Amino acid sequence: MHNFDLLSLKHIGNAFVQGICITDKNGIIQYVNEINERLFSIPSKNAVGHSIAEFTTGLEQVIHNASSLKGLENCEIYHSICTIKATQKNTMQYTAPIRNENGEVEGFLITDQDISKFLNIKKVLEESDNKMLSDSGLGQPDYCNFSNSLLPCETTVPLYSKNPLYKQAVYAATQAAYSDISVLLLGETGCGKEMFANYIQRQSDRCNMPFIKLNCSALPKDLLESELFGYEKGSFTGANTSGKTGYFELANHGVLFLDEIGELPLDFQVKLLRVLQERQITKIGGTKTIDLDIKLIFATNRDLHQMVSEGTFRQDLFYRINIFPIRIPPLREHLEDLPDLVHLFLDKFNNKYKKHVSLAPSVYREFRSYSWPGNIRELQNILERWVVIHSEFAVIEWYQVESHFFPNSANTYMPMTNQAPKNKSYKEMMDEYSREILLWAKDKYKTSREIAKALLLDHSTVCKKAKALGIDMKSHRPSEHTGA
Repeated sequence: MHNFDLLSLKHIGNAFVQGICITDKNGIIQYVNEINERLFSIPSKNAVGHSIAEFTTGLEQVIHNASSLKGLENCEIYHSICTIKATQKNTMQYTAPIRNENGEVEGFLITDQDISKFLNIKKVLEESDNKMLSDSGLGQPDYCNFSNSLLPCETTVPLYSKNPLYKQAVYAATQAAYSDISVLLLGETGCGKEMFANYIQRQSDRCNMPFIKLNCSALPKDLLESELFGYEKGSFTGANTSGKTGYFELANHGVLFLDEIGELPLDFQVKLLRVLQERQITKIGGTKTIDLDIKLIFATNRDLHQMVSEGTFRQDLFYRINIFPIRIPPLREHLEDLPDLVHLFLDKFNNKYKKHVSLAPSVYREFRSYSWPGNIRELQNILERWVVIHSEFAVIEWYQVESHFFPNSANTYMPMTNQAPKNKSYKEMMDEYSREILLWAKDKYKTSREIAKALLLDHSTVCKKAKALGIDMKSHRPSEHTGA
């Protein structure tokens, strides 16, 4: 029996429809297949022998949101939806360690599946879903979100963390996704309960089935039963003449996410309990029962134990939904994730508003001393507002925004050009802003010439300014590479 050699590996790799990259244990690329070359428009000769980090970070970054570095760093399996910068193609990237018989990591396998066409199909299906809801008279009120998850899509916040408590929550969510057990997500407002619900649904075997999200606190109390269970035509005055399909029935065979479950009134809690026990519903005005096959995810920011003691939440319903509780830590308990979250949101909003706003190091430092009562949602909203109100290449300093976090601060917010921090000269301020702009541009563009073109400066000016500010601009990406 012949051992595999490089030629055999090449033939096997080229038989796959995914882009394949294999590295050694240090992340040095050993092999890429032809699909990988075509996906990134980069021949293998410019990749083999190079570190994976050269293509996923810094000036030479060719792919956004790659899972490979996280996989290499933690020697664990990671996957993510990525965007290839040169072609704007979307790929589903999967990174896994390759272990020997002793369990030692000897290398890594990185695959990229082009999902651009599938995402377009997903968009068409979502538009079809919306039309179906509109035609049925359901519409999409602000308390309901209906989606057909043909493919996994990027979450607003990635479920990756450096914090042990957060990792534990993610692990529990992964385990919960593998069964039809009901899940109760516990956490403060804005900590990411809906994001966890999205993750559980996408990881489950119901990922291609309907996914309905309902905000119980926004549901009109007098319409609870008709909205959730539906009604037959002519059931009551003002009813739709063709009847109505309830959200439980729409979610059948899929996943139903009931957010803010603690806000349901007591009289309706009894009806919900009966549905959960019998796994059946009957429409208002109807006699026929509808069997339910639904995975249920509940969420609340309330203390349900205390509500049970106070008599505002039924004890029997609490025991019915508290089967698999998952506590999601507030942002103040995983502040080590702040830089990654800030970069994620800044990238998102800079792309959305066609800007290049960044934060000075002082802001990152001071962020860690703030309690973040609104959690991740507060961080996201703040960064979007800052991107909107600041100029295209603004570098936000702490003195400009301190009053938002600490209202009693002596400073009040003013635009960058209207207020200067004490004990800093004009030249010092301009050097700080110039440095932030050049560091941003170095991370975004391939070469110093592209940086000069983007900033409308001479190439020599960019190089001289970078040298004066201590920024290394020498390492440029070659004309062709491969990505991973």
